[in-house]
Amino acid sequence: MVIIGIVGAQCSGKRTVADLLGSSGFLLRDLRTASWDVVLGEVQNSPAANWVVFPVHSRAHSAFCGFTFYKLLWVDAPTSVRYTRYTAARVTISLQEFVSLDDQSDFGSDYSLRSAATRVVNSGSREELSERLKRLPQTCKSMRKAWDSFYMGFARQAARRSNCMKSPVGAVVVKDSHIISCGYNGTPTGLRNCIEGGCGRCNENSSQGKHLDKCYCVHAEVNSILYAGRKQCQGGTLYATMKPCLNCAKTLVQVGISRIVYLEDYSDPDSTALLTAVGVALVMLEPDNNPYLV
Repeated sequence: MVIIGIVGAQCSGKRTVADLLGSSGFLLRDLRTASWDVVLGEVQNSPAANWVVFPVHSRAHSAFCGFTFYKLLWVDAPTSVRYTRYTAARVTISLQEFVSLDDQSDFGSDYSLRSAATRVVNSGSREELSERLKRLPQTCKSMRKAWDSFYMGFARQAARRSNCMKSPVGAVVVKDSHIISCGYNGTPTGLRNCIEGGCGRCNENSSQGKHLDKCYCVHAEVNSILYAGRKQCQGGTLYATMKPCLNCAKTLVQVGISRIVYLEDYSDPDSTALLTAVGVALVMLEPDNNPYLV
């Protein structure tokens, strides 16, 4: 069962998106005319069906988040486009009046749902929109995260624990489809956190790659392998939110890491040259949380 929830501004094309998905086999439910409790009961009792529910409110979103294969779409279009659609279908009002009316609905109680949604820009033809919607996952299998994206999610969470002033970085060591260890960058145990002034180099706002010999912070990659040990790391994959620097690269080679997956590039050609020379696979992962359907 795949559930697609739809939110969006006035005249953005929520119904159009719902109809296009309906033409590919989804069952449509409009919460403006249907009881939410009834819709939820239908969804719960029909696990083999695919559903489109719109416009989703916060209560519906909270309930659907309990389902594994749920995706929220935020349908949007430029104000001028939506104004033209509005005046073509309703009594003519000025653009200023439309903006005022738009603000009243746009910044309501469900505005926070935008941050959880994938943005669908609907400013062109119906045919163009239909082609773009075909890229949406329409089966449970296609909605499951790939392994690299799955493990990178843990690295990104680890980065949120970083205490480094410069660049929060997280790293995870994986072997045989199991997480061996994780780490984040920051000052050594017993020293003041970098964000509290523990590292002079970071707090002086030095340029990337400069004066690293004066940096007190331990990098995320090193922290992750220190806790794992060489025996555990051999043949494993390191997932890091940033490509390793030269010093980290040398250490990773020594503990036997065979593959490195990273999100953000790091301008250190020596690191790339070293890892390539010894046969460590380097993979730059495209982020899977792009707010646009492209």
